[in-house]
Amino acid sequence: MKKRVSPFLIICFSLVPFEALFAQANKKESFSVNFGVELFGPESNFRRTHRTGFGPTIKAEYTFGKHLSATFNTGFTYFKGKSVFETGSLLRTDYKPLLAIPAKAGARYYLGNFYFLGEAGLV
Repeated sequence: MKKRVSPFLIICFSLVPFEALFAQANKKESFSVNFGVELFGPESNFRRTHRTGFGPTIKAEYTFGKHLSATFNTGFTYFKGKSVFETGSLLRTDYKPLLAIPAKAGARYYLGNFYFLGEAGLV
């Protein structure tokens, strides 16, 4: 059986050496912005009515010193609604999709190649 390698994986792995050359992690008084995608697992009650959420995010980080930085993270999260048959009823309830805009602020403390990150925020 032939296997195909995804062009996305090839691009990601080819950029790793460049990241090592130009990365400036822990540089004092530096500012960085990152883009990405996050998945959100709904809690038990919300899971009954909505599916797993996903959406684009943007994270900004300002490094104060060699080990400490402040972070801010925001984006859009989309939760698709489910169709649920209520217990003891033949009627189906359709739940509408939900769009959330989470905003989180936090601090990151670096320990060599590892870090601790704490964030708190609102949805």
